Amino acid sequence: TCALPIFWIILLSMVMYTSLTFDAHGALGLKPDATLPEIKKAYRVLSKKYHPDQNSTEAARILYQQVRRGYKALVNKEEYDAEAAKEDYSVGIALPSRSEEH
Repeated sequence: TCALPIFWIILLSMVMYTSLTFDAHGALGLKPDATLPEIKKAYRVLSKKYHPDQNSTEAARILYQQVRRGYKALVNKEEYDAEAAKEDYSVGIALPSRSEEH
């Protein structure tokens, strides 16, 4: 019973750490001093590469979301902040079903 609160604390800490440590330049493969034309070019290249219409893998879907997030964070900070404020983290636990047959 003591392990459950600890589990939630760890899980919420991980979610907060991930959201606070997002590296927008890293998501686009750029140095921190990248210029706006470099940011736009990297976004175009990566979004074409990982767009769901071009690449249907789960890894590409996740990378595409990170690329879009990085681009918004660097180019349109207000929109990025508004989206980040609306993000809703949902956490759930899957419990085994009880079977009547033994």
